[in-house]
Amino acid sequence: MYLPGLGSREVTSRLERYPCIHPVDPSCRQTLTVTTVVKKQPGGSQSCLVRCNDGKLYVLKMNPNPQGPNVLANEALGSMLIRGLGLPAPAWKPVVINLKTVRLFPELAMQTSATELSFPACGIHFGSEYLGGPQYDLYNFMPKNHTHKLRSTAQFLPIFLFDTWASHQDERQCVYKRLREARLYDTFFVDNGHLFGGPTWSEVAGHSRASCSGSIQTPLIGDPRIEQWLKLFENRIPKLLHHAIAVVPGEWYRDDIYELYARLLWRLESIRALVEREILRTRSKFVTTSVPSGWV
Repeated sequence: MYLPGLGSREVTSRLERYPCIHPVDPSCRQTLTVTTVVKKQPGGSQSCLVRCNDGKLYVLKMNPNPQGPNVLANEALGSMLIRGLGLPAPAWKPVVINLKTVRLFPELAMQTSATELSFPACGIHFGSEYLGGPQYDLYNFMPKNHTHKLRSTAQFLPIFLFDTWASHQDERQCVYKRLREARLYDTFFVDNGHLFGGPTWSEVAGHSRASCSGSIQTPLIGDPRIEQWLKLFENRIPKLLHHAIAVVPGEWYRDDIYELYARLLWRLESIRALVEREILRTRSKFVTTSVPSGWV
């Protein structure tokens, strides 16, 4: 894995500053089982909406995943970090699939090509609590001229900063939820499979591609709120990341999670420069694409 500006000694030194990570034994975690497959969900990860034995609905992402070897790890890490920073995101639970589950629910199979199906492995899979229900309206798009219907837009700045730090390589997805007949929507941040350089944990030009989401505007350099949030990141993320990496099941990633840990610590130390570069890059891109052809 490429660690910008870091040699092997520096990686080791950086990790030595933090307590050793002791992975949590999977048998110690409370797991769920699938009782009903409601429907297939759209998207490249080929997730399914399922009901589990606790009576709740979950968006189930399965392993191995068509999008890449580290998708489930990214989902779990992203959920725990975003929620730990106080930002709105659904909670996740480990969901067990065994041979009996596969036989009962063949619709869990994923299409790997035009003619081939792949069944999920027996083991633990990622379940994200479903935000909808009969009493809610749920949307995944909010036109810019309807942003006055959002209860709050204050969380869009920190999610921009988070996605920049985490080298998010996809558009940040939001879900907008309100009680039926209510006027205002709450915003939740979902779909973290392309964090950390993407499903293979590669450093793609070292920057995020997440600022394209219509609701998330690029901040201005010098906005005092940026420094407030970055200080909170520096205070909370090391502990959150240490805990999250210990919890993620080993079968959910193929690459070296400790190298990922070191790279994310490096990015946290360099976060002000990363944020400034991302603001300049996205604002420059916006100006370039907004000026009609032939204008100077």
